[in-house]
Amino acid sequence: PDEYISQRGTDILDACRRVVDILDGRARTPLKLEVPSILAGECIYPSDIITAGRGMVLGLASAAGSIQSHAAIIARTMGIPAVVHLGDQFLREGELRPSILDADNGRLIMDPGKVQIQEAQRRIVSAAMHKKRLSMLSDKPCVTLDGTSIGLWANCSTPEDIQLAV
Repeated sequence: PDEYISQRGTDILDACRRVVDILDGRARTPLKLEVPSILAGECIYPSDIITAGRGMVLGLASAAGSIQSHAAIIARTMGIPAVVHLGDQFLREGELRPSILDADNGRLIMDPGKVQIQEAQRRIVSAAMHKKRLSMLSDKPCVTLDGTSIGLWANCSTPEDIQLAV
């Protein structure tokens, strides 16, 4: 089966969990993070990301899943790095251990050394500078190579994004 379609099963499971909770009269407790964190688990659901609150999810790491899962798509849209399909070993070994989430290379580095931390910090600074350079293009016209003008008004993934766009 097509990977994109097969990943929709996770979305359906997430929605079913929410419907069952409503029908049973159970209030769904939103994910409350006390400090910004990397969400890690067997499977990260889209609702986990949304209910955690903007700015609280630093990254996603899942044992299962795919880059085409809805959670991974939401994470990309929100600028949250994600590494998926890590296997079960990281679940057994990784709880509350300092880690570097290297989404560019699909790795989760547990208990990183000094050199790995410095390299990660360098890459973070470099990515921030690149993002700043890209933001300077946001008010430029959107034109194809053949000169066709395209209206680009907003790219929204959350109600907050819609408010900013309006």
